[in-house]
Amino acid sequence: MEALGIDLGGTRVKVGSVAEGQLVGELVVERTAEGRGVDAVLDQLGRIARERLSSRPASRVGLAIPGLVESNSGFLITSPNFPEWRDVPVARLFSERVDLPVHLINDASAATLGEARAGAAHGGQNVAGFTLGTGVGGGLILDGKLRLGGAGLAAEFGHLVVDPGGRPCGCGGRGCLEQSLGVDGLRAILRASDTSWAHRADEHDVIRDLFRAARDGEPWPLAVIEQAGRHLGYALASVCLVVDIDRVVLMGGLAKDHDLLVPSAMEGLRERIYAAMADRVSIVPGVLGDSAGVVGAAWWAHEAGS
Repeated sequence: MEALGIDLGGTRVKVGSVAEGQLVGELVVERTAEGRGVDAVLDQLGRIARERLSSRPASRVGLAIPGLVESNSGFLITSPNFPEWRDVPVARLFSERVDLPVHLINDASAATLGEARAGAAHGGQNVAGFTLGTGVGGGLILDGKLRLGGAGLAAEFGHLVVDPGGRPCGCGGRGCLEQSLGVDGLRAILRASDTSWAHRADEHDVIRDLFRAARDGEPWPLAVIEQAGRHLGYALASVCLVVDIDRVVLMGGLAKDHDLLVPSAMEGLRERIYAAMADRVSIVPGVLGDSAGVVGAAWWAHEAGS
């Protein structure tokens, strides 16, 4: 296989060539076009893609993007990173710019596919991926295949309810995992606390400092991180009970501190499901880093286009 993979984020664009399932050459990284309008961003992606394709031809393109993605139709329904993009036929519009078939996929599903094909879950047949960043995304591999559901909207793990009656979430629900473990959710916890962390909630590096304090054994930060891990375990339990996964991959910026999250996640998992099921589950950090979405998008282009 040879495909071009693109991972479009709210702040950065990543583009790379993938051959035989592996990244070839350097990853191109640029800041996302200012304003984040549809034409400006797709024009930027088109320029980068054409430059790469001129030196490394490919037969198809995979484009990963955050938000609700209808992979079958190539439409982006809505995206928290691109609020003006609603019901946009992204695959068709981008295909016109690169003159190649374009296959659209949710960014977390792409990252999960990348780790399952060429990373930490290589060879895994039943894998759940959790991207831990500003929010929480998800991807699902069952019987060795990426599962997207009827319209391509499956695996929104960040909106599994782990704290009934908890804080309101942007999805319209309450107590979603994203409110406990995403960066924005953790900031909200700090902001609402009666601790010295409250006035620091909006500082750029405060979440990094929170994890560092937890690692140093400070009681309140440690309790917050352990609760976040336990809520992750509750979400895993819901996934396990429905689809019987055996491997979980943690990706994204907060996954760097996976060792602080996994013990309490396993505790939460064991609270909610049969011990025999919990004992089969392994939770591992991703290994592809910034290239996971690019590699996964390229794999999706190959598998969806075959």
